[in-house]
Amino acid sequence: MPLSPEAPAWAAEIALAYESTAQGQFILSGNVHDRLPVGGALVNLGGFIEKELLAGFQVIFSFDLGNGLRVTRGGDLLEGWSGAKRLDPTIRQPLAAIELVSSFVRYRANLRALGQEKQALHVACILRDADDILPATGGWSYELGGMASLLRDWAGEAPFSSHPFVSLIIADNINDLHPSVALNPRAARVKVPLPDTGMLTRALALLRRDNAAAFDSAMKDESNMAAALTGVAVTAVETLTKQRAHQKQPIKSDDLVKIKKELV
Repeated sequence: MPLSPEAPAWAAEIALAYESTAQGQFILSGNVHDRLPVGGALVNLGGFIEKELLAGFQVIFSFDLGNGLRVTRGGDLLEGWSGAKRLDPTIRQPLAAIELVSSFVRYRANLRALGQEKQALHVACILRDADDILPATGGWSYELGGMASLLRDWAGEAPFSSHPFVSLIIADNINDLHPSVALNPRAARVKVPLPDTGMLTRALALLRRDNAAAFDSAMKDESNMAAALTGVAVTAVETLTKQRAHQKQPIKSDDLVKIKKELV
């Protein structure tokens, strides 16, 4: 998981835990719907995870209730796996999706054990909106229990712990996630905070590039603006910037305190 020096601290925390083999499952909560400056563009959390955090992974699965199970990277590497025939974007049943990902990791681990895999594939699965899939108040059912059991296996049981496999479980609030998953001692709980001044500075530079009309020509230092807006989500700043650019009403220094109060 090679990261740029500008990567947020929470991403570096994940990279360290994974590369040291200390942990392979991460539950992300908090500011998970914000945007981050990556590679000259603002991307959502999923985009950052795929493009930067998982840049070295050959196969990436992604699941959410709206889009179902998708292979966002490495679909050509599934050839030879019988489960590939069952892959379909209409798979929206969470248990079926989790079982299929589990099947693929076991398949690759078996190939490795038989000496038929020269180099292990790095495999990742991103589970979005997990608190809707495994809610804390969902009661109990065989399906819910099955999903929780498999996700707990992903966190620390063979072959998942012995194969280069990482799972990233994304929830708005970890307290809304099923306790069997949220409180698993083998999973790392990672809080995604609101952007710091450095991240806001980089985001504002990109926003200025694309929405010049929203910026007063006298305000050339994004770091000062960022300092005044610290604690505000990038998405909120982006929305404001686009509105001001459309209205051709630049954001002035005197506006920043007022703007921050409105956005917070």
